[in-house]
Amino acid sequence: MPFVCPTCEGKANLKDDEGKTYPCLTCKGIGNVDPANPPVAGMWDVLSKVLFGA
Repeated sequence: MPFVCPTCEGKANLKDDEGKTYPCLTCKGIGNVDPANPPVAGMWDVLSKVLFGA
């Protein structure tokens, strides 16, 4: 069951200090996070899941 992204609070976009908007880094601009399919933390995360399982 997906829940609202804690970083962007479900807005899917963030603003920097200059007022520019960009997609949320946690939810990748979706607005929610699914615990069954969490966002990838990087190449080491993918590699460790391939080698050691999730």
